[in-house]
Amino acid sequence: MRARRLHEIALLPAACGLIAVVLACQPADPVERVQQARSEYTVEAISFYVQEVPVAGAMTDGEAGADTDAAAPADAGAADAEIAPEADVAAAEEIPIETESVLSLDILVSTTAPEPLDGITVELEHVGPDQQPKSSRQIWLDTTGVQKGVSATKTVRIEGIDYTEGDGFNVSIRAPVPAEEIATYREFEGVG
Repeated sequence: MRARRLHEIALLPAACGLIAVVLACQPADPVERVQQARSEYTVEAISFYVQEVPVAGAMTDGEAGADTDAAAPADAGAADAEIAPEADVAAAEEIPIETESVLSLDILVSTTAPEPLDGITVELEHVGPDQQPKSSRQIWLDTTGVQKGVSATKTVRIEGIDYTEGDGFNVSIRAPVPAEEIATYREFEGVG
């Protein structure tokens, strides 16, 4: 019985040492915890679709016809009434509709972080057919539901892309984030 107690007492420092090592491996600083979690994410652009959509506030074909009707005099004769619908169609076809390119980008995301983040800031690079960079920007990727060891596909929608046939898109995670830029990364809001 006495030998067993001595054995248990001898194991106590080893157990305490193991706990200390585990705790030492965990960053104490909240900013460092987010930096560590970010470094454990991977992202890959797997597909994209670019669609031309009317610019907000721009007239559509239907609105162009409606404006033409509103401009017609109220006391127009019967002969004018028969011609007006054809004039409306011609007027609607002549008015160009201002559009912009909207990108729908599918991103495969995974993490090995034991405590996943709700989202991460991802670097998006737009490249031309020659693979030379055309532009870059940061985008927010909602990673809700992405658990350790499980990959998920997330879709982001980005407006105002200057897309031409043959262009491509690359995504990456910048880690670590320089201290002077942390304020521009949404996952650091309210941390530290």
